[in-house]
Amino acid sequence: MNKFLTVVLVIFSFGRSTEAAMLYKDFIIVDNVIWALTTTGSIQLIDAKTRTIITDIVKNDSEILVLVKDKYNDVVIADKDRKVKRYNKSRHDWQLVGTYTSAIFGLVFDRANKCYMITDKGMSKAGVSDVYFTVKSINNSFTYKDNWRAITSYHMDMNDVIWLGYDYGEWGGDLMMFDTKTNQFISPAYTSVSINLHGVRAIFDDSSSVYVSSGVNHMFLSGGSIIKFNAVQPTALFSSQSHWDKPTRAEQGNPPKTVQLQRMMPGEYIGPATYDKQTKSIYFYSQNGFFKGNKTSDLSTIANWKLLIKPSLQWTEGQQYAAGAAMNVLKIIVVGDERFYFLSQNDGMGYVDGQKLAMLP
Repeated sequence: MNKFLTVVLVIFSFGRSTEAAMLYKDFIIVDNVIWALTTTGSIQLIDAKTRTIITDIVKNDSEILVLVKDKYNDVVIADKDRKVKRYNKSRHDWQLVGTYTSAIFGLVFDRANKCYMITDKGMSKAGVSDVYFTVKSINNSFTYKDNWRAITSYHMDMNDVIWLGYDYGEWGGDLMMFDTKTNQFISPAYTSVSINLHGVRAIFDDSSSVYVSSGVNHMFLSGGSIIKFNAVQPTALFSSQSHWDKPTRAEQGNPPKTVQLQRMMPGEYIGPATYDKQTKSIYFYSQNGFFKGNKTSDLSTIANWKLLIKPSLQWTEGQQYAAGAAMNVLKIIVVGDERFYFLSQNDGMGYVDGQKLAMLP
C-alpha cells in the first residue's frame, strides 16, 4: 500500500474583537486607589478595595501621555504640552518637574528619586539639558539613525540602570541598557542563540536580578520566553516555542491510503510578567491564561508553573511587524498572593483573586 506524508498545521489564530478600542491604556495603584489613564488622556480614579469608581476628578490642562509613580509613591505624568508634573496630594494640583522637546515614551526614577525622561531622541534627567542616545543594537535586523522607534517596555533597575525593550514582531526584540551613574550605555552579553528574545512585553527585577518577558505570534508560529539577567549575562528562565508533535498514522481517501499526520503545536505566546516579592513569585500571561511560579523552583517547563485562571478576553488581529494577533493583556500589578489587577487591550481592566475574575467599570 502506498504511503504519503501529510503535514497538518495547527495555526495559532484568534477571533476579531467586537470593540473598537480599550477604555484604559495604563494604570498604577497608589494607597489603594487605582489611577487609570484613559485612551483620551484623562485620569479615572477607582477604589482598589471595592473596585468602584471614585467620583473625585483629577484635572490636567492637556492630554496625559504617560502615567507613573516615583520612589515616594507620588503620581507623575507627562502631558501633551511637553511637561512632566508631580501630583501634590495636599494641594490637589500638579507641580512642574521638567519639560521635554520630542515624542515621549516613559518616565523612570533612580534611587534618589531623580526623574529620567525617555523620548525618541534619547534619555535625559529632568532639569538637565544633556541627552543620551545610542544606535547600538543586539538585533541585526534593524538599525537606528537619529531616533528610537516605539519602546514597548522600560524599567529602572535596583542599580539605577535604565532598560529599554522593543518589539519587532517576526524579526524579534531588542534591548538597550543605560547606566545613570556613569551616563554610559551598556551592551547585554546576548550572544547565545539558544536564548530567544522576542518582542519585549515587560521588564522587572527582584532586587538582585532583572527579568525580561517576550513573546511572538506570527503566521503559524508562536512562542515566548522569560529571560533572567545577572548584570548583563542572560539565562533562559523559561522558554516555549512552536514545535511539531509526534507523527500519527491514519487511513484516508477512497480507496484508503495510509498517511502520516503531524501537527504544529503553538508555544506559549508570552505577554506581560511581573514579580511579587512577598511570595518570591513571578506571574506571566499567555494565550493559555495567567501563570504563577516561585523563582526558587525549576521553572524551565510549563508543567512547573501554576495556571491560575484563563479568562475569555477578546483578541485583535494585526501587528506592525508580524502577521498575527496582538497581545491582548498589557500589564499586571500584583496586590497579594494570587491577587492582581491586569489591563487588557480590548476588555478594560480586570481583577483576579485566585480563580475568580471580576472586570472593572
